[in-house]
Formats: sequence, structure tokens, C-alpha cells
Amino acid sequence: MLKRSKWLGVVAVSLLGGLGCSEEAEVPRTETDAGADSAVVDSAVVDSGAPPVDSGEDSGSEVSTDAGTEKDCLATPGTDPFFTLEDASKCVVARYDVASGSLGSLTWGRHKGPLGFSSGATPALVRYEVPATATGTLTSKRTEIAVPSVPMGAFWGGAAYDLPFFGWTAFSYTGTGAGFPGEVLLADSAGALTRYHVNGFFAAAVVGSAAGGRVVHTSVGPLSAMKSTENAGGVYAADSCGAGKLLPEGDASCAAPQKLSTWEAGSSGPIAADPDDNVFAILSKFGGKQELRGFERSTIARGGKATEGTAIFSDDQYTSDLVADGRALYWQPNDSKTFSPVDVMTIGYSVDAAAKKIAPSGAPKTFLKMKTPGTSVALVRDHQRRLWVAVAAPATGDAGPTSSVLFVLRAKNP
Repeated sequence: MLKRSKWLGVVAVSLLGGLGCSEEAEVPRTETDAGADSAVVDSAVVDSGAPPVDSGEDSGSEVSTDAGTEKDCLATPGTDPFFTLEDASKCVVARYDVASGSLGSLTWGRHKGPLGFSSGATPALVRYEVPATATGTLTSKRTEIAVPSVPMGAFWGGAAYDLPFFGWTAFSYTGTGAGFPGEVLLADSAGALTRYHVNGFFAAAVVGSAAGGRVVHTSVGPLSAMKSTENAGGVYAADSCGAGKLLPEGDASCAAPQKLSTWEAGSSGPIAADPDDNVFAILSKFGGKQELRGFERSTIARGGKATEGTAIFSDDQYTSDLVADGRALYWQPNDSKTFSPVDVMTIGYSVDAAAKKIAPSGAPKTFLKMKTPGTSVALVRDHQRRLWVAVAAPATGDAGPTSSVLFVLRAKNP
């Protein structure tokens, strides 16, 4: 399976009181969570290619554009077995193969390539290296990070996120019990962990720069130094404070982690930031609607207060992926009755900075028409505002797919 079935987690949101938990492998641990309250834990790292030190690029504010012309489009992109691109204004400008039939959810890394996360007894960051050519094979560098004191029955989240500040890469786990307690784990380039408690962590978007910023996430509680039983789904934020922390810890100039907004009965869902630091989130209600809201950058930036955002659309199809490129949003819904992935959708948007509002441009429409019903894709936006679409290659035996293809899409005449 190429990506997480996080729509199952969205279904669980209402059934289990707001948990945005996903269909991830259980953490195979035997130890208890004794000592998990420690803010910083040094961990052993087994590294076959450690991530570079954060340069502050590619997360949060970005200046790169999707510069290029129609002549850059691949003459034979090879999309026919997988999908039809319904948007005539875009084309495939690169295609890469990768020797994995299960990439999971991808984000964009500071190494200027896709960033994956591998769960297991020892979780790992997987950084895919992009060749200089428009076609070829992605190689990967895997960095294992030992995380002690993970409770029995916990589940790893499915994605990792490079933060533009503190040189951190974030990932998470969610446990069972009142409030679905878990942690956000922030690893630096040496593998040292900073740990914060958080309940029902589902997904995150990061805004800001190397000088500081904010982690905006969908969860059922805020980041904290102590465990809690908080169980109120919504959009939360944690600001960078001082040197290497996401809590004020006596610093009056830094805001404490807070809930920014909630809708659809207090649930959770996917969240994304565009290259201009505008943020978008979908909260889902079991058996009801999934509403997407947009948050103009000044309302969601570090230090900001609670905000309702502006509604973009509402639908009855669950989704786990959400990508924003500064002009449009992209996501792959799942059928509300069969829970099977359907065609990838898109909707344009405009930003009114003076009014601090984001407005939809038209209605949602099909972006990628999948050739085989039920085909799942993973979506990620890079530092050049291009959209990457990852899809598993057809299986050649009973073992399932063993490789994947990543297509890079860009406007023909930006």
C-alpha cells in the first residue's frame, strides 16, 4: 500500500472521541513509558546517511518558483498506465523510479528531496535523493533513531517533517487510553531527541524560517510538558521559543501551545502549508461532512491567536493527503461508502492579504483520473512549487508491488 489509510483514522475520530489515529503498524515495544516525561533524551542513531544540518530552506517561507516553459515537458512521461492528467495547463517535467512498493506518506525534506518515515522497532527517516536529470532512479538514505520508553500498544505516525528552525525533524506516536496520549519527537542531526506530550497527533504543517516559526498540527490536544487527558480535536499550534524549545518555560515573550480553531464536531484530518505560509486543514465528521478551511499567513504565523479561518469547500469523501502550491490545493478522496481511493481532486484559491482571507476559485474538479479504480497515490509539493505524485508500479507476482514511480508536475507556462 503506497500511502497510509488515514481515512480510517478519520472514521475513528468520531467513534473514539476525536482521535486522529491512522492505520499504522503498532510499535513493537515491551517496555513501559516510565521516564517519558523527560524533555530531552539522548538516543543512539544507526545512520547510513545522516540528514544534513538544517539550512532553514524549503520549509515555511520559500522564494523558489516553478520557472520553466512548455518545452520542459516530457514528450513521453509514462503516465498512461496510472492516470490521465485532466489539467491541460500542467505537464510532467520529470519521472523517477524508486525500488520500493510502499513509500508511505511523503513530505518535502531540507535535502531537497522527498522525506519518508519507516516505522518499526526502531523508526527511521528515509531521505530520497533526486538525480540532476529529469529521469532516473531515486536513491535513499536511511537514518534509524532509537526512541526509548515508548508505551505498549502505541502506534507510530506515518510521516516525518523537517522544521526550518532548530535543525529538527519531527515524527510522532499515539498511544491508547484517556485522550489517546502520545508524543511528538524532534530529532536533531546528531539524533538527540526533544520530546513533548501530545494527544491524538494526526498531521502537521510548518511555517516560518530558520529564525523561528510555528508547528501547526491537527490533534486532540496541545503540545505540553506533562501528560493530560485532553480530547478536543482541532487545529493546534506550538511556537518556537528561545533556543531549542516549543514551550515558553517562563519566557513571557513566547506564546504557549494553543488551540487555534475547530469545526466538524471537533475532529482532525490532513493539514498543509503552501510556499507562502498560508495553511489549509480538513476536519472530518464520521458519517457527515469534511470541511476544508484556509488560514491566511498573517493569521496563522508565530505568535498568532485563535482564528476561525475561511471555508473553502465541504464534501462527504474522506481524505488523508492535502497539498498546496500557492495557486491550488490537491488531495485524493476516499469514497464515503466503500472507503476506496478515487480520483485526485483540485481546487484553485486566491489570497487577500489585506482582508486576511482565502477564497476558492471555482469548485473542486478532477485533477488526475486514475486508470485503475482504487489506486492510491502519495502527494507532496517541493521547494519549486511543483507537485510530486507517487504511485506503486504494477505487481509482477503475488507479493505485491516492489517498486514505485514518482511523477513531477508543473505549470507549462508559469
